[in-house]
Amino acid sequence: MTLLVDCGATSLVAMRQQGLDPAEVDAVVASHLHGDHFCGIPFLILQAERLEEPRKGPAQGRSRPRRGHRCPP
Repeated sequence: MTLLVDCGATSLVAMRQQGLDPAEVDAVVASHLHGDHFCGIPFLILQAERLEEPRKGPAQGRSRPRRGHRCPP
């Protein structure tokens, strides 16, 4: 299991500079709730979603919903 302790906003950049693959991270531990320790978590999640295999279905290939489109409740 690969554990990332603290994930600041520049963590992805630093990981790449060190030759580490963000996709290898299995879990993140934030030592405390200061931005420089947890604000990179959304970027890590977005990176993981971007690397997933494309979903099958009507939304495939569309990066955002059409204007006026509402998400189901």
